[in-house]
Amino acid sequence: MTASPTYLVKQASSPVYYFRIRVPEELVSQVGRKELRCSLRTGYLREAKRSANRLAAWSQRLFLKLKAGKMPEVTKQQIPQLINQYFERLLQEDEEGRARRSKPLQTIERDEIVQTCSLLIADIKESLSLSDLSQANLYVDNLLSKVGLDCPKESDIYSMLCREMLKGLINYLTLNQKRELGDYSESYQLCVATHASSQAGKLKTSKRFSDVFPEYMDEKEIGGNWTAKTRSEIEAILQLFKDIVGDIPIEMFNYEKARDYKQKLMKIPANRNKIKSCREKSIDDILLMEDITPMSVRTINKNLEKTSSFLKWTVKNGYLKQNFLEGMVVKEKRSEQDERQIFTPDDLSILFNRKIFIEHRFKHSYFYWLPIIGLYTGMRINEICQLYLDDFYQVEGIWTIDVNMNKDDKKLKSSSSKRLIPLHPFLTEKLHLPEYVDHLRRTGEQRLFPELKCSRDGYGTSASKWFGRYKKTCGINDNDKAFHSFRHTFINDLKKKSVPEIMLKELAGHKEESETFGRYAKKYEVPQLFTEAISKIDHDLKIKALIF
Repeated sequence: MTASPTYLVKQASSPVYYFRIRVPEELVSQVGRKELRCSLRTGYLREAKRSANRLAAWSQRLFLKLKAGKMPEVTKQQIPQLINQYFERLLQEDEEGRARRSKPLQTIERDEIVQTCSLLIADIKESLSLSDLSQANLYVDNLLSKVGLDCPKESDIYSMLCREMLKGLINYLTLNQKRELGDYSESYQLCVATHASSQAGKLKTSKRFSDVFPEYMDEKEIGGNWTAKTRSEIEAILQLFKDIVGDIPIEMFNYEKARDYKQKLMKIPANRNKIKSCREKSIDDILLMEDITPMSVRTINKNLEKTSSFLKWTVKNGYLKQNFLEGMVVKEKRSEQDERQIFTPDDLSILFNRKIFIEHRFKHSYFYWLPIIGLYTGMRINEICQLYLDDFYQVEGIWTIDVNMNKDDKKLKSSSSKRLIPLHPFLTEKLHLPEYVDHLRRTGEQRLFPELKCSRDGYGTSASKWFGRYKKTCGINDNDKAFHSFRHTFINDLKKKSVPEIMLKELAGHKEESETFGRYAKKYEVPQLFTEAISKIDHDLKIKALIF
């Protein structure tokens, strides 16, 4: 807890202020506690101060009356009048507070007051539905102290008073919202008499982020847009977003909160739940820690982009008026990033000058073929691991690999990843990959790597772990260099050979429109275009050909 103005405290992990006052020592036995404390349910300091001052005033009067002796008890017939008088007085004090404002409110300040009222209304309605009257206790005690009446807390009258207090709070907050927006067409009595019937159908409980996360993710999964792995990643990203911003009503999210989210995101370490020193700490506690390595710019941008996609969905579904994270990314030097992740000629020489490739000594066939195919095709690891033998065929006399999703167990990064890739001459003429595929067909196999099993993330899980271990045995310990570096190396080499951008995007599966090799080649009437581009890649690996 950190101290703020008098009677105000705020928890580091909470966005709202709390009221707290000590009970005089001689009254502790009567009150039943050493201090009075309650949530003010607002993170807006000006509103919190005003509420705290009111609560402090009635607390002091209560203490005086308790010291003076027992007060007369309230009756059931008095409850409606007491509730009306109480909120009329609060509304009058609120109006006096508006009149004392030294300068106009900013739009964002006004909107925060209005949205805070919506949050309170939602919480009170939930309390009423659950018959949880605890949050009315302080208000009822305040009322009783003002009018000089007593009511035993274990009595039915006290419970009735609390319930009517919560109902009155809903009416009071609804009217207060209108007045903050300049609407003075109703008084409190009129609101009490007509509001419940005329407005009950119009007020809706404000949904919080946690309420719509499952709806968003289920829709994406049902639509076939996500794999189980993607859903898991998005869940983690949205959970971090909620931890930073808070589980607030969606309509309370604005540019200020978006900027705060981005600033804090840039200081949070990646995989914080896997770091022992961070695992049990709140976001605010982590931000105060020293010697914390923040997540990479790429990971920051991934979080921003995925969260922005979610907010775009909330706009389309009527939960939010604007995507406040749109375009909010951290600029990075992508050329340097890409260059850092390629395998250098020295790296390739080390990786392929081993017994696996020179002497053909390996436990599984993917130990041999996976890195080679990755280097000469630029395919992603899971794209290679899930290949079926039927994915190898000729187009106008050119051997190709068909990257597709024509089997239920296949997964691609996106629909634009579908493509045909011609085989490099090194794969066809030196290593005889088509002959190896035919050999597998004759033995009754269906897949290129039958030893790999499909898991939640596809066929590439075991292969990825193996390659991570293998590169380290080769002395390549740079964490930025992984199997995906073959893809960067492939693309980088094509760029250096001045391969046209549209052809490069087609080969890498980065195209915006699904335009396959055959259609592209036929369109330009040059079937050899892609083969010529691929053939420009020249790595002197000195690998012996497999002979069957």
